[in-house]
Amino acid sequence: MAITLFETIFDRNRAEHVEGRGVLVARDSLPEIDASEYYWHQLIGKEVVGLDGNSFGKVREMFSNGAQDIMVVSAPNGDEILIPIIADIVVETGEEYIVIDPPEGLINMNET
Repeated sequence: MAITLFETIFDRNRAEHVEGRGVLVARDSLPEIDASEYYWHQLIGKEVVGLDGNSFGKVREMFSNGAQDIMVVSAPNGDEILIPIIADIVVETGEEYIVIDPPEGLINMNET
């Protein structure tokens, strides 16, 4: 969530017309962030691997559940894996990959 000021929106009534809508920002306009931080678009498409190097799939999309950011990973078998981005799980984020140490049951949580 962000608080944004628009030059043409100066009262509550006008603000209500844009409430809940997405805002597009050029990537080169985004502020610099610390090496330990990330923008969601930087994670999309990265390979997610375990400590043993086995692939869980690639990050397809991101969302927030209000408490933390969640990676939606498309597994090679077509399953969807939801992985919270928390320090206990995400071990390392590299240029091409994200290393995770998932707790038991997280990866197979959606299997029937």
